Parts: sequence; C-alpha cells; structure tokens
Amino acid sequence: MFPFFITSISTLIRNKVEKLLAERFEKDDLKDCFLVDIKESKDSRKIEVFVESDNRIKFEQCGIISRYLESYLDDDPSVPVKYILEVSSPGLDRPLKNVRQYRLNLGRKVDLTNASNQKFTGIIKEVIDNEIKVEMKSGKVESFLFDKIKKAKIKISF
Repeated sequence: MFPFFITSISTLIRNKVEKLLAERFEKDDLKDCFLVDIKESKDSRKIEVFVESDNRIKFEQCGIISRYLESYLDDDPSVPVKYILEVSSPGLDRPLKNVRQYRLNLGRKVDLTNASNQKFTGIIKEVIDNEIKVEMKSGKVESFLFDKIKKAKIKISF
C-alpha cells in the first residue's frame, strides 16, 4: 500500500505543477515559455522542472518560475515539508519532447530513433505541425511524424 501512496503524491505534484505553469505561461512576461518535463525523486522530495522558451530560456525566467511554483508548493499538503525544487532548461543532452523544441533546434544535427527502432542522423530542416523533415548525409530529406519518433537528441558537435 505504501508505494501506491507515493505514486498518488507524485501524480498530485505533477498535476499541480502542470496546472500552475499553464496558468503562469499565459502572462505576458512568460508567454513564450513552455513545460518540457517534470522529474521527481522516488520520495518526491526533489522536483525537477524543465522549461524552455521559444527564444531560449533565460536564467532570470527560471528564477521567476521557481519563485512562482514555490509560493504555491510551500503550502500544499501533498508536497513534502522539506522538498528541493530545481527549475532549469533541459539542456542539449536531454531528449526532445516537444514540437517547440524541434523548432528551436532547426539547422542542428539530430540523432533520431523511430518507432521501429531504426536510427537516423541528420540536420533538422523543417518543422511542421505533426512532423519534422531531416536532411540525411546523402542529401535526401526524410519526414518523421512526431508520434512515430521514439527518441530524438541533438547531436553536439565541436
């Protein structure tokens, strides 16, 4: 019964954070921001919130979001009394999860795995509502539907 309790708390926290951010991102100063992911430790004491912006998230924006969330989470009985909240950008080493992230990375090299576990590497050339177009090394452009992409990560090159 105890693990179910932890899962319930985790779901409550996730839903609360998602709702709070959806409301906050409607305000002008953070209108271009969006939620990428929420991670929690098993005991729900550490909450990591990954956010991005259509113009690349700034440190100051992360601070605003952190203070905003804390003002609500501090008084929420479903949140452990001593919790750690981290708000940051997902960084280039984390998988892409949102269409807006693909747009931010137009022109960058991506490693992509489709639903059939086939791996592709190429340059993101275009992002359309439900798909991306990637130029392969051969010069051929392949289309990938978002719901058929299993994993996509930006390939960092130096």
